[in-house]
Amino acid sequence: EVLEGQEKALEAEIAARVVNTAELQLALTIKGIGIITATTILLEMGTVSRFATKENLTGYAGLVPALDSSDGEEKTTRLRRRCNHHLRWAAVEAARHCIQNEPAMRARYLKLLHCPEEMATKSRKGKAVVAVARHLLEVIWCMLTRNEPYRGSQASDVEKKFEAVAKKAKDYDLPEPKALFQGVSNT
Repeated sequence: EVLEGQEKALEAEIAARVVNTAELQLALTIKGIGIITATTILLEMGTVSRFATKENLTGYAGLVPALDSSDGEEKTTRLRRRCNHHLRWAAVEAARHCIQNEPAMRARYLKLLHCPEEMATKSRKGKAVVAVARHLLEVIWCMLTRNEPYRGSQASDVEKKFEAVAKKAKDYDLPEPKALFQGVSNT
């Protein structure tokens, strides 16, 4: 119960600190992306102007397969090892939730499976989720560079997400955020 209360307190503190950022409010217009995941993606990404193209962002996140060229032949292999692992993790987690909540992402996922979901192997499902994560980062890049919300979203969706965090935080007798870290040494 103590850990759960601390988790809710930290989530409320993060929400309180990042509410006023335009980037976060744009990212939250996508159904399935919550405050923590959106914050993680945006903080790990930094400013969107760092990436000239959306392909640069997906490469930085390691969501693009590496190329193996040998004897004049090129083939794609596993995902890149050298990448921002936190950004990759957050993008994949966001993709999993978007597949459940956003119809366009769900349709893309089912198309990438190339078979009915019930018949898909675990490996095929994983590859489809990674492809949706890559697409999701491309969408976020486009939204941030154009300063546009996700198509089909409503402004009330973002407000509902912040209200849900505030409601969860009120259910617990939460200490002040600074009090959570008292007694924790830097050693």
